[in-house]
Amino acid sequence: MSKATDAPTYLRIAQDIRSRILQGDPPAGAMLPSEATLARTYGVARGTVRQAVAELERSGLVASEAGRGRRVLGSDPATVVRAAATQYETIAETLRKRIDSGDLTGQATPR
Repeated sequence: MSKATDAPTYLRIAQDIRSRILQGDPPAGAMLPSEATLARTYGVARGTVRQAVAELERSGLVASEAGRGRRVLGSDPATVVRAAATQYETIAETLRKRIDSGDLTGQATPR
C-alpha cells in the first residue's frame, strides 16, 4: 500500500481491499478477515480498519452479517448468493424448502 497520496489512511486501506476484492481475493461470497486481522495486516488501529470497511460497505462491496462479520459481495452484489446470517434464517430456509417440496403442509397432524 503506497503512502504517496494525501488521502486518509482508512481510504487508502479501503482502496487496497477494494482492489483485492475486484481481483478475487477474497472471492465473492467469502468472509472478509476480522477487523483485528486487518488491523495487524495494515499496522493500524481497529478504528481505522472499521472506517475502511464502512467505506467498502457504503460502496456495496461487502455486507455486514450480524454475529458473523462481513461477507464479500464482489463487484456485482446481485450475483452472490448470501448465506444465512443467523440460525433463524437457516431454519426458515429449511422450512421454506420443505413446504415447497410438499414435505410440510399447513395441515396439523392428529395426535
